[in-house]
Amino acid sequence: MRLWRLPQEPWRRPGRASPVWASSDVVVNATVAAISACDATGTDTPPSLDTCAILDVAPTEGAGVGQVFRLPATRSGAPFTVGDKVVVEPTPGAATETQFRYVDRQRLPVLAILAGLLVVGLVASARLSGLRALVAFAAIGAVVVLYTAPALVGDTEPALVAAVSAATAVVLLLVCLGGVGRRVQVALVGALATVGLQTGLGYLMIDRMLLGAPEGRGIALTSVVIGSVGALAHLTSVQAADAFTRRVDTPTSTRSALVGASLRATREQATSTIGILMMAYLAAALPALVVSQSQNYSVAQALNSDLIAGELAAAALAGIVLLAALPITAGIATLVALAPSPIEIAGRTAVVAERPPVRRAAPTPARRRREAAGGTSRTDANEPSLWERMRQGLDD
Repeated sequence: MRLWRLPQEPWRRPGRASPVWASSDVVVNATVAAISACDATGTDTPPSLDTCAILDVAPTEGAGVGQVFRLPATRSGAPFTVGDKVVVEPTPGAATETQFRYVDRQRLPVLAILAGLLVVGLVASARLSGLRALVAFAAIGAVVVLYTAPALVGDTEPALVAAVSAATAVVLLLVCLGGVGRRVQVALVGALATVGLQTGLGYLMIDRMLLGAPEGRGIALTSVVIGSVGALAHLTSVQAADAFTRRVDTPTSTRSALVGASLRATREQATSTIGILMMAYLAAALPALVVSQSQNYSVAQALNSDLIAGELAAAALAGIVLLAALPITAGIATLVALAPSPIEIAGRTAVVAERPPVRRAAPTPARRRREAAGGTSRTDANEPSLWERMRQGLDD
């Protein structure tokens, strides 16, 4: 079992399709120059342009720039229009008129605009915190692309890939957004413990429910574990911060009282976060639910389908582990908050070390004369007090 598997361009293995992001030499961008209907020979009804079209495209990069090439019959979910941006792939050895084949539509410009708006809005509203969040998002994306995806393609254990990827994402989120203080460390320990719990429960869930094909269950497990990382980091950081704040506000509280008060204070945050996560999973299952309804499936049959049951099970699992993360983090935070920090211990030691020694007052001349004459000192128990001496003087 290998924890890290170097990405050795798995898309270039024999029999494996090349993704669009693999290399700029595999696919090129092009523009639709003309559209014509497919050949209707041998069909009762001629196909419409909405279902089948023959495209003439002009590549905007690569060796075919400035030329127009005719593609084979292309089917797409949406009709083409002249000027559409598409992605095509060269087909070496084919005839000149079919030198390229259609791959997909070009969606990167729209994604770039949305990403730019997100960056501007995040920085404008959160400023430095927004910049730190962007750094965390970019680092997590790099981990997913450079480690998670190649490891799942290879022979690495899926549960290990899911746990390592989710743990790395949690560390990046908490450290980039909160620093490395005691509260972040407590939240990090609670989140990592919860990631381990979620990985084990997710493995059992997918194995018992037989979700997906056997070769795709590792991807499903990783998606389930990584999908709730953001909510997990948020709840653990809020729980740890509340426990430390209550320790300062109520320094005489017991450990159990501190844990109970902290859990009661964060339950609204927990329920709202879990609700948001549930709606996200429900939205992901909506297309499959619509398809099931169009095929006249009953509600029970629709819920029992692979896609819908998988999304609902992932939502339930995410809610369970988020609820489990709260007492785990609260308990750890209480233990750390009640224990004195190294700085406090060092400060107390320094105060004791710097305390000046007690200095006794110098003896008076009368005391020195008495001691020189062999008399008793003022500390002697038989020596009369000042009040007794004054009363004796009045009597005399």
